[in-house]
Amino acid sequence: MFLPALLAVTLYQGTQPQTPAAPAFSSAFTVAEPNRLAITPKLDGILSDEEWDPLSSDAATKSYFEWEPGKLHVAASVPSGSDLIVSFDFDNNGWLVGRDNLEVRLSSQGGKAAMSARVLDATNVSGPRWIDIPGFALASSAAIGADGTNTVYEASFSDPGLVVLSTSEGSKISLRFDAAPSTTPPTEAVAPRVLTPVSLVTYRAAAVPTGLRWAPESTGRVVLPGDETRIRLTFNGDDKLGLKKIDLRSEGLARDMTSEMILPFPDFDKKGRSYVDYPTLVRKEADLGYRVLRGTLTAGDNVNSILETSYRIAPLTDIDLVHERIPTSAKLVERRLAFYVDSNSPGRLAGTVTVELPAPMRLLSGGTQQFRIMEPRGKTRMVFSAEVLPNTVGTFPIKFTTDMGGARVQTTEFVTIG
Repeated sequence: MFLPALLAVTLYQGTQPQTPAAPAFSSAFTVAEPNRLAITPKLDGILSDEEWDPLSSDAATKSYFEWEPGKLHVAASVPSGSDLIVSFDFDNNGWLVGRDNLEVRLSSQGGKAAMSARVLDATNVSGPRWIDIPGFALASSAAIGADGTNTVYEASFSDPGLVVLSTSEGSKISLRFDAAPSTTPPTEAVAPRVLTPVSLVTYRAAAVPTGLRWAPESTGRVVLPGDETRIRLTFNGDDKLGLKKIDLRSEGLARDMTSEMILPFPDFDKKGRSYVDYPTLVRKEADLGYRVLRGTLTAGDNVNSILETSYRIAPLTDIDLVHERIPTSAKLVERRLAFYVDSNSPGRLAGTVTVELPAPMRLLSGGTQQFRIMEPRGKTRMVFSAEVLPNTVGTFPIKFTTDMGGARVQTTEFVTIG
């Protein structure tokens, strides 16, 4: 990514590999860039080139943060023997306010990444309290690796049906990342934390000339592997800016799967508009997920501006389960649950969707249904009925399989009971 990372975590100094002290949650947390792009990483314990968006850095610890609708992605390189503690304030209203504050701790257990999560509930006038959410780790995923003497953590967080995460474009949340010795005990609920606000965005820029405005057009920002797409960038300004050329390419995991091109910057029209198109074929073996188109804009003084916009290489369908908290009951309970089949196809789409439930849930109806979506990238709402055994508590995976004439997409969503 295009901005340098800055100081974030207080560490002990010494000639040996640096080991962090217990986190000073009251210290300031400085981020390199408050606007965070939608990007999907590959969780393999390796911080690949342009895979992660730098968040903060000091002599021993580097952290990264990005997002996509429905998920938050974190990574860090921390001194060996350290855990990573990530804190979120989703309403951006203060750590000891409300029930919207989440702590996730990543650690190494037997050479594998382990995750624990808890919500800080500060709504009670008698004082804040921690609420453990073991289902969070089930709905999320993590990987661990090594970077010299450091441990690398990578993780993607998904909401297990608690409706805790804020993961939509335009959301502003607060966060901080801390490395801590693995022996550091959990903090008390009353301890304050200083978090830094960031915004979840799909485009951003650096060093743009004064008087130039730009934005990507939404058309073509979702593409299937093997298909072609076109991303248009719209500029507002005039020819006095002296813009010379623009280099366009995808970053990170999509760089070798898409086109690279250098174009002379087009003249502005009488209304002060100029358009740059990025047409590309996406190779069919491209990894799915949110990717970034990077534009390097060169002005007459040879000063470069960096423009970045997210786009998505998508599966043929997505499943969007309507999350609702299901309370525990001493009786056998029947529930109707709704979900959407979302098409990412530029044309019509028809097929079947199959729902599979784990015990202690049992499907009553709607196990296999046909769907037909007539409009490009449209959606359709569907419902299935299930019964839940008495006294059920926990987080459970629901598996969806869409089949469009042999093209199959499998998706797992989660529901929490209790």
